[in-house]
Amino acid sequence: MTQINNRREWIGLHVFGEGSKKISLTGQEERELSIHESGHFVSIQELLQDRKKIWCITIIPTDDHFGANFFFKDQYVLENKEDYEKEIAVLVSGKIASEQMGFKARFYEQDLIEAYQCALECVEKYYPKGLEDKEEQVLSLITKGVNIAKKILKENEDKLETIAQALLFRKVLLGKEAEDLYNGTLTIEELKPLELD
Repeated sequence: MTQINNRREWIGLHVFGEGSKKISLTGQEERELSIHESGHFVSIQELLQDRKKIWCITIIPTDDHFGANFFFKDQYVLENKEDYEKEIAVLVSGKIASEQMGFKARFYEQDLIEAYQCALECVEKYYPKGLEDKEEQVLSLITKGVNIAKKILKENEDKLETIAQALLFRKVLLGKEAEDLYNGTLTIEELKPLELD
């Protein structure tokens, strides 16, 4: 079993803590960022809901990140090849969501680095030792993740849009709020404004 340290661990320090520098985005960039983070959230809900519980989603950019999905747990375990494939799909979902909603995707470089590292680890763990076409297998896994993400995001485009609109309104969604919006038990109109310092 492999333990993955999540780079989106704590909202307190990264979003509100000392030393965080706010970065200004245009309205168009903020809209794309909301789609990007919503893409990750939708894929998490469809693929890893029981493994990665969201604490909150934010589109408040700082010097540490542009936006993020933060989890209750700072680690989770990839137990088999299928888990790796799901994780790769989640990692590429921000870029895919942006592209599917008509943007020339940005804000995704770190996600793709992590997707590559995840795919490489999967190949080294589950494919025959001495495999000559290791790079080809890595790219094949990433392509599979992209296809999984495309299917999920297309099938849940309305939910993607709902979460993105809520993020534009609130900038931060608590995990329970995001899940309720996703499941249709909460509407954007029912969200109360969130006071941020």
